[in-house]
Amino acid sequence: MNDVFYLTPEELQNGRDAPLKSLVAERKAQMEHFSHITPAPMLGTPPAFDMGDGGPMMRAMVKGEMTAPNTSPRQANMVQG
Repeated sequence: MNDVFYLTPEELQNGRDAPLKSLVAERKAQMEHFSHITPAPMLGTPPAFDMGDGGPMMRAMVKGEMTAPNTSPRQANMVQG
């Protein structure tokens, strides 16, 4: 019933030209396979700093990057660029 979610819009439009049932079965099998795999904690090269420090959100807050800008209300509503 929810097989449509395993297909792309192009496949749905050109459904007569492709074996849709086999595509759906293949993608369901892939989803089942990957549902049992734990993803890596990050992609790429590990950073030089310790990730036990709360992660990037905490570092941004500590460095002050997430504080409100020091602008007047009028300046805060202006769009630049």
